[in-house]
Amino acid sequence: MKKLKPTVLSNILKKHDICHNSIISKATHLLELNNALQKFLPEPMGKYCGIVNINGVNLTLYARTPAWCYKLRLHASEISNFLIAKGVSIQNVRVVVIPSSPEISTISLPTPEISDKAQESIRKTAEAMEDSELKKVLLHFVDNLDKNTTKSDV
Repeated sequence: MKKLKPTVLSNILKKHDICHNSIISKATHLLELNNALQKFLPEPMGKYCGIVNINGVNLTLYARTPAWCYKLRLHASEISNFLIAKGVSIQNVRVVVIPSSPEISTISLPTPEISDKAQESIRKTAEAMEDSELKKVLLHFVDNLDKNTTKSDV
């Protein structure tokens, strides 16, 4: 089997006639424009909207939710004038929705309310399991239930 050698990034860029400095300078330019735009936008809009890319005369903006996308479109002419003042020539604007990082989904779910009888049933079922992995998961589930939230068997 042929052993693969790592390829130097600058060699790949030279092969495709791309200077890595141009990539870095474009990224830096986009970052500066994005930061300026976020400061320009009314609070708290700047936290939820920004620039994704500028490709020639095509501008792509992002919004974290469809609602912010709508609000971004309401400010389109102001944003266009702002970017033109910054030296960016724009003919087409596209707005895409890019959801925030998963931190939104880290909201803790409510602890299940399971009666003592149901817990015992789950424990017996787990102990009867032939699949050791499933048995382990079910026992872990029952052992880690908060005893304060269990319902009594009335």
